[in-house]
Amino acid sequence: MEEPTQQIVSGETSGPPQYRGIGGWLLFLIVSFTIITPAFQGYIVYNEWRLYHTTPSSLLFKVLAVDWSMRAILIVLGIYAGFRLWLMKPGAPRLAKTYLVAVFAQQVVLLLMGFWIASKVAATPENIGSVIMEPLRSVIYVVIWYSYLNKSQRVAATYPDFSSPKS
Repeated sequence: MEEPTQQIVSGETSGPPQYRGIGGWLLFLIVSFTIITPAFQGYIVYNEWRLYHTTPSSLLFKVLAVDWSMRAILIVLGIYAGFRLWLMKPGAPRLAKTYLVAVFAQQVVLLLMGFWIASKVAATPENIGSVIMEPLRSVIYVVIWYSYLNKSQRVAATYPDFSSPKS
């Protein structure tokens, strides 16, 4: 009587590894949207509040009211987008990209308001530099993460409804 033979089949494939699920840079993006960015925005609001109390003015208060309103809306939208990404909900990458576009728009508004305020007061080159730095950092943040959402194999595999070209 012949003994049955066993065939061992390797589970490895010769193709590139399949990225799927929450991990790597996608996890870092989610943490950025839900924890890092809200904490950083809260720190900015706190410092602006302290600045206002050292030199209160009605013009500064109006500008800060607009600034804080935009920041509050973006904090909520970012946390919502982060949770949707975490839960792997359909359309989550699109919402994340919408959030990033909103951050870009906010920075354009803040930059224009900063230049407007600088024109109203005696602004030094140092002050103008500080007006430009936050929007510049934010635009770099937006460009990096927007590109990631468009090019990432993990995002394309994790959110199949998201029509993003693979790299």
